[in-house]
Amino acid sequence: MTDKLMECITNPVKCKLLLEIYSQGQATAKHLSDKYTDIPPATLYRHLKRMLHDGILKKLRCAAP
Repeated sequence: MTDKLMECITNPVKCKLLLEIYSQGQATAKHLSDKYTDIPPATLYRHLKRMLHDGILKKLRCAAP
């Protein structure tokens, strides 16, 4: 297992996000923010951005403006 994935699993917030994304197959940041109101939006977006950068997640499509 990669160090970056292991860090996501051991981080409670990232782990919560990963479990939701993988259980649904995909999820939007809005869905995650609505579901996990205990996670501040800035923290949620920071973790998602980091996981995208680390290759843990991938963006499937961009929302229409």
